[in-house]
Amino acid sequence: MVRLNRSTTDTKQKSEIRNQKSEMAKILNSDNINKYAVGVENFDGIFCLRNNKIKFMPRVILSKELVKEITKMPVKEKDKLLMRLIRKDGLLAEQLEFQLLEFGETTEERRNMLSNKIQEEVDGLEGGYLNQGIVLSRLRDYSGQITRHLKVTKDKIGEIELNLQLFNSYLDRAQGKLKRKSYYDLVTIGTYVVKRAEKLKKLIAAQHEDYYLEFKRDYLHLVEIINEIPAFGQVSVYIGADLTWIE
Repeated sequence: MVRLNRSTTDTKQKSEIRNQKSEMAKILNSDNINKYAVGVENFDGIFCLRNNKIKFMPRVILSKELVKEITKMPVKEKDKLLMRLIRKDGLLAEQLEFQLLEFGETTEERRNMLSNKIQEEVDGLEGGYLNQGIVLSRLRDYSGQITRHLKVTKDKIGEIELNLQLFNSYLDRAQGKLKRKSYYDLVTIGTYVVKRAEKLKKLIAAQHEDYYLEFKRDYLHLVEIINEIPAFGQVSVYIGADLTWIE
């Protein structure tokens, strides 16, 4: 969820909402739209993108009196309501499956499954087929899957490892073609990649120092790719990105 700040004027509120809806339309591809309800939280509710249409879902605020009465309901009735809610929330269902059926012990297995999925797809692609639009779409799609993995398992190490694999694998395969593109052709994907690299640096820095060496080679390889693709390097300079390794 992306939370929008309260604003003091209706004009600013409407502008923020329009901007957020526009951003959603840019970052989500059709696969994500049809599979998931992706919510953008607003002060009055949530904008959900379903079946290529953005819909507004008002947020429900439970009164203290209602909460009190719900707690008094028979267990059987509460269980029915709980099951109904879980069926409508795929992420919650997967979190419960991980915690209750897998006992929180399948983090590495889930991480490896996603890693293999990424690698198998990259191995099956021809470098010439990967234009900037396709690469950006796949990066965003798999980034979403990695975020979902994190929400289910709380696997912060896996989040870093999988993202480094994702970006290095796709960009290694596509960089020959991307090097020949202009800044204006690649400004969108370049901005996305550079900002993700910055975020990965912060995520690595937040871990124990023992993990630094584990991630250093892959992170520096990603920075090398950014520097070798002229347009990406220009984007990095333009936005003032600090991609130097953690001291």
